[in-house]
Amino acid sequence: HLFGVILFLGPSIWVWRTPVGSEWFFLASLGVLSTAALFCFLKAFAVGEASAVGPAENMRLVYAAIFGYLLFSEIPSILTLIGALIIVGSTYYISRSER
Repeated sequence: HLFGVILFLGPSIWVWRTPVGSEWFFLASLGVLSTAALFCFLKAFAVGEASAVGPAENMRLVYAAIFGYLLFSEIPSILTLIGALIIVGSTYYISRSER
């Protein structure tokens, strides 16, 4: 993340706008929810096997495509659908072979 901050610091100086009103609430919510998500992610690796938790974590890409469609009416490309099928299929295969 530090690399991203350094990379985008220069261009952002020219277009920076201080958040106002409800934007502060959304930024604070983003910070709290991101911290909670990271805690849950790390806890899952602490209590579960990495071979089971790792592939399931890749499902976030599928969830992002689903939420993008439901919330923003984004139509996923054929490559997105193929990737989602590969992720779901491999996650299912790994979960079945662990038993």
